[in-house]
Amino acid sequence: MRQYAIKRVALFVPTVLLLTIIVFVLMSVIPGDPALAVLSDGEGSYTQQDLDKLRHEFGTDRSIPVQYLDWVSSAIQGDFGDSWWFGAPV
Repeated sequence: MRQYAIKRVALFVPTVLLLTIIVFVLMSVIPGDPALAVLSDGEGSYTQQDLDKLRHEFGTDRSIPVQYLDWVSSAIQGDFGDSWWFGAPV
């Protein structure tokens, strides 16, 4: 029974890791830019500097592996960041 529990716990870690990678990559490759969605007001009244600044704040200007590692380290600490739509802590 003890070996069974150890085996199950040992399988839990890679399973969760693989699942988070799959979900993160899928969310990263869906069409659309979150920064552009936030800035779009229907009139196009934003500059390229505004867009670049917001992408930097969101972290979407970095590579997917770097974004994933930042997200995982923050999630482990219980910090899920701010809502992109409302600006409030999640």
